[in-house]
Amino acid sequence: VLNYLHNTNRLVNSYRTFTIMSKNLIDTKNVPVVECSITGHWGSGSIPLCIWQKDEWKGEKDSTEKSEQIDGRKCFDIHFELQWDTREDNESITLYLHYHTNPYMIKKVFEKKNEIFKNSYKNNRNEFFNFVNKNCPSLWNISKRFLRIALYKFDNGIKHGALKEKVNALISSMTPIIDDYLGKL
Repeated sequence: VLNYLHNTNRLVNSYRTFTIMSKNLIDTKNVPVVECSITGHWGSGSIPLCIWQKDEWKGEKDSTEKSEQIDGRKCFDIHFELQWDTREDNESITLYLHYHTNPYMIKKVFEKKNEIFKNSYKNNRNEFFNFVNKNCPSLWNISKRFLRIALYKFDNGIKHGALKEKVNALISSMTPIIDDYLGKL
């Protein structure tokens, strides 16, 4: 897969190649592709990513500056995110299960929100993490971070067929857990 991603011709750059590959990885009837884009991480430059998400995995948007009107518990965005870390010294492909605010905000901005919003958001994120941790299949590596709940880092020598099979297995194993948790809210 990594060799394929580096094989670019003329107007088809590595980001476009990643997008095409990512959109063909899973059966999008169950979990549609929402977007493919590029993000920047400190020290690693631009990282192509692809997000898969059901509509109901997105809560209410925080539309107030101080978040006084919205319950932080309802302000969530849960999705699968496939990233290609393009750093030469650490090149890898990783699938993440993310949980963050809707819309996304960096930790520095989040910390400026009022305490009621922050605490209710953190409580829901912690409950979701505990639910995933209790019910998660062993394929995933559980890791509670500001944005991340779980991850799976693929072997750098993985072939496309194996990547497709593994991504589908990972998403299929986690999707009912997400749906079950959100059904209890």
